[in-house]
Amino acid sequence: MDTDDEQSQSILVESFLFSGRVTNIISLLAFHPQYLDCFIRTQYFMMRGEGPLPFNWRNYLAILVSISHALQTTSFSSLFFRGCFFMFLND
Repeated sequence: MDTDDEQSQSILVESFLFSGRVTNIISLLAFHPQYLDCFIRTQYFMMRGEGPLPFNWRNYLAILVSISHALQTTSFSSLFFRGCFFMFLND
């Protein structure tokens, strides 16, 4: 194996041990090990590293952003997003 393959394999193993799975985006980025390393470190810092927001708020914001991003292409996006937002607030 050359060094890129070894580096990719070690990053994939580290990712699996950290989260219990290897996502599709991480598998795809394994072809670019230097970028994958930066991506995983950034993701870890944003979601699990030290920061001003508690972990549950970070996950809540990630859910809201993903809903907003997924619904940008639909015609009912603002109505559905508002409904989801108020549904989370009522829990």
